[in-house]
Amino acid sequence: MMMFHNCRINNYLITSQIGEGAYGLVYRALDIRTDRQYAIKAVVQSYGVSKEADMGNDKIHKNSVKLQKKLAKLFKESKNVVRVPSIDLESIENMSEEDFKKLPHYKEISLHLRVHHHKNIVTIHEVLQSAVCTFIVMDYYPTDLFTSIVDNRHFVTNGLLVKKVFLQICSALNYCHEHGIYHCDIKPENLLLDTEDNVFLCDFGLSTTSTYIKPNVCIGSSYYMPPERISFDGRVSSSKNGGHKLGKVCPSCNGDLWSLGIILINLTCIRNPWLKADKTEDNTYYYFTKDPNILKQILPLSDDFYSLLSKILQVNPKNRMSLQELMKEVSSITSFTNEGPLSKVPPLSKSVYEKFVSPVDNTNENLSPKSYVYMHDSKAAKNLSYTSSSEEEDGIKEGIDDDNGSRSGSFGTLDTDTGLHSSFTSTSCESDNECSKISNKFSLFEKKFNELRMSSSSLTN
Repeated sequence: MMMFHNCRINNYLITSQIGEGAYGLVYRALDIRTDRQYAIKAVVQSYGVSKEADMGNDKIHKNSVKLQKKLAKLFKESKNVVRVPSIDLESIENMSEEDFKKLPHYKEISLHLRVHHHKNIVTIHEVLQSAVCTFIVMDYYPTDLFTSIVDNRHFVTNGLLVKKVFLQICSALNYCHEHGIYHCDIKPENLLLDTEDNVFLCDFGLSTTSTYIKPNVCIGSSYYMPPERISFDGRVSSSKNGGHKLGKVCPSCNGDLWSLGIILINLTCIRNPWLKADKTEDNTYYYFTKDPNILKQILPLSDDFYSLLSKILQVNPKNRMSLQELMKEVSSITSFTNEGPLSKVPPLSKSVYEKFVSPVDNTNENLSPKSYVYMHDSKAAKNLSYTSSSEEEDGIKEGIDDDNGSRSGSFGTLDTDTGLHSSFTSTSCESDNECSKISNKFSLFEKKFNELRMSSSSLTN
């Protein structure tokens, strides 16, 4: 792993690498203007999202090393301070399917932006474009749900905390579905936690706007992937389902529901029921399709919890309970396990339930890091403005027009044939000479961007 000590992207100082995936790297960074921590995801340009489940670790590592080398070259050429344009978020959010064909790696960002208004979905603050990759600046959270469940065993003694976190996940996912976006990769690693035990959904790299997905298209991670995406044969063998045909397409939303069922088992039992929902490769899952009661033999489930899981983990996706029904039943359930701390769990009051599932934070408590001004105007509703005391002191207000009607501190905007706009901010420049150099780089960037050639050559070439 390459460490980029004292390396900056505009005003963001990289402090450590905190993650890697098939198409990008994630860094922890400090905004030197505000002393606030952010996560910056460096995404490989113009990747076509693979539909294969669980790309091998060797392949992921090789891709990461390639990107690290490109970034190392970029930082070296720029003497450790890379200055790149910021792309207008609304123009990304409004990209069309035709635009995604030209810039496929922007689809993840666009879909994420359409739903990041929800209080339990990670917020994107900036998108920065370099010749090597696209940088997505997001809220930073100290841990993920996997670490909290497995390493810290944080939930197994607190049923109310299980309900809070799970209902927040459901609320975020329900918001996505209401906006026609289906995540398709719900897993603990894509759920982050703050210090107040609030959860935040991230990583929309496999998300789709397709209401239905063809069977046997392996989208997601094997532990959490529904059976119709792995080994669909046109019929359901379970006698309970009558062995009837499922059809040629499967509802995308119900695939997310299956993943939620596995997440709920993770939270309460600290394990997965099977490695893969494929009866030809996993014996436990095979026996489950024959007799769902096998769950009670391998997991310490209470009768109520088993009954709930039976409604979620239906092999036929069309028979799964709705997300709204799931939220209500989790709220009222009084036991998750047949013994131990989770064997008695109080039902939630209406006010507490509504607080957990509300898409916006209606309280004045714990506003950081998601303190928003929500605009109800239909046009303005697409944008949520963020402010902090440190930014106000520095006179930095993102998205506020100056007296001349233009964004303060901007060197101009770039309109591309995809409808994207980008600008340089004056905070990226430390001298008139440097600003002059950036303007030269910007003109070349504009040419490359308009030609939709996201090459890895230097902006100074």
